[in-house]
Amino acid sequence: MRRNVILAPMSDSDTVASPTLSLSVHLDRWGARLHRSGLDGLAEVLLDVLTPLAPLGAGLLYVAQPTLGLALPRALIGELAATLDAPDAIEQIRCGLGLGDDERDTKAR
Repeated sequence: MRRNVILAPMSDSDTVASPTLSLSVHLDRWGARLHRSGLDGLAEVLLDVLTPLAPLGAGLLYVAQPTLGLALPRALIGELAATLDAPDAIEQIRCGLGLGDDERDTKAR
């Protein structure tokens, strides 16, 4: 017995990580999701606390990239690891997520 299954096409918001999108696009989406859920304040605190560990995180991403590549695009993992290796890594991520941005706060009100 054969069953017909109709699958709805996935929208851009349904995809976890598209291999064609850059890290900045993903950070923007993740930042919007954090802001909508009200977790942007928590994310800022976590970024402040984890700032000294950014180079360690980059190294772990480089090592785990083959395994993480099963769930996420390897290019995205590599770009995130390279960003964490930069001296101003956390500030780049903070800006990409739109955290601490007064303009975004006034738009939400």
